[in-house]
Amino acid sequence: MTPGYLRRVTAVLSILALTAIAACSTPASSGSGASCTGPASPSAYLAWAQVAFVGVMLPGPTVPSGPGDVLLSPARVRVDRYLKGGGPRIVTVVTGVTKSGDEVTGASEGITPLAGQRWRIYAMTKTMPYDTSVCSGSAPETPDS
Repeated sequence: MTPGYLRRVTAVLSILALTAIAACSTPASSGSGASCTGPASPSAYLAWAQVAFVGVMLPGPTVPSGPGDVLLSPARVRVDRYLKGGGPRIVTVVTGVTKSGDEVTGASEGITPLAGQRWRIYAMTKTMPYDTSVCSGSAPETPDS
């Protein structure tokens, strides 16, 4: 292993730890971390969003992490249906992980999608790549969502 690889892995593990801390610092029903100040219900997230949709994360550049390889920003999404607004079938979204050269950085409230996952995205912008976060309500779809 090279020192650069070890730095990248350490950075990703730090990102995941921050994400876990943020997710666990408030009740699960709120869908947000400690610094989130947005709405806390699906209807409020939808009202607040500029664009909202459900889609599947497409393969792309990733960074290794515990549960899988997290997609780097911007990630491509195949939209199954728009919940608010409209647009193309393939869109891009900002994730919580970016890479510049050997430097990997992350945002604790950014989404950490894996290729193939179905996500409900509430975008705070009307233009791509759509800006989103766990604080805006974006989350992987569950069987009961």
